[in-house]
Amino acid sequence: MEQKKREDISEIKRRILQFIEFLNITREEFYNKVSINGANFRGKSALSELSGDKIANILRCYPDLSPDWLLLGNGDILRSDCKNLAKTNNLTELNMIAELARENGQLQAENEELKNKLARAENKMAASAKAAAG
Repeated sequence: MEQKKREDISEIKRRILQFIEFLNITREEFYNKVSINGANFRGKSALSELSGDKIANILRCYPDLSPDWLLLGNGDILRSDCKNLAKTNNLTELNMIAELARENGQLQAENEELKNKLARAENKMAASAKAAAG
């Protein structure tokens, strides 16, 4: 089914979808960043090419994207001088993972502290109830 969808779309839009997959982002993230309505990629609108200003905006937002590849399908998806984009994306992801791991450690410590405070409060309440009953 996905293959049929790819045939029912203009060449540039097909390559844009390939680029979105390459970036490993959602279509919505891409559409929002480049200010394109997702409806351009559905139904009869999928068959028409994007306007020049929309293509120019995509290239402004993603300067590593090869214009030759996007417009003509020639060469590589990235400009020849920007082959490190994938490595950069991986480093960004690794930094995000490291930050999430730090936050997770802080939250675990905070959770443990709250559990200890709760246990102390419960012990005080039990002692107060025992003293009041006795």
